[in-house]
Amino acid sequence: MLFFSLGIWMQKTNFDIDKPNKWLNPKLWFIVFLILSVTKTILAFTIPFNGIEIWLLVMHKSVVLSGLICAWYGCNALVRWCMNRSWFIWLSAFSFMIYVLHAPLVVYATKAVFMMFSDWYGYRVLTFILLPLCLIAMAVIFGALLRKLFPKLYSFVTGGRGLG
Repeated sequence: MLFFSLGIWMQKTNFDIDKPNKWLNPKLWFIVFLILSVTKTILAFTIPFNGIEIWLLVMHKSVVLSGLICAWYGCNALVRWCMNRSWFIWLSAFSFMIYVLHAPLVVYATKAVFMMFSDWYGYRVLTFILLPLCLIAMAVIFGALLRKLFPKLYSFVTGGRGLG
């Protein structure tokens, strides 16, 4: 609800999302992001839980917000670079397929990988890093095949997104 409400507020107030105000400086928010992330992690793993849970929740939400602001305004050069690459434009056409397929797959795939590789050292970290990449690749391949073999079905499923 936070980001939905924020989007409504931004639209109603004609908030310019392309140009940050002084209080949305990505360098400042990156510092806030780092400090809160490290503090939250240290608290979560070193202090016994006895009333600090609310602080961890508030810190977590603050990390999400500061990371979002930092990424939104701090990655403009990266976005410009990506948007000048034909392969990225082609991949971005499948963003809806990635969105639709990742949610149900990530739950089951994570459990399956955990069961199969639980005796490996660092299997949780490897799963956290590699599984999303594999699921994205599978979603793109599925979307590309569906678009090529059944373009009308693809158009219906995606609401006309990514046909170009």
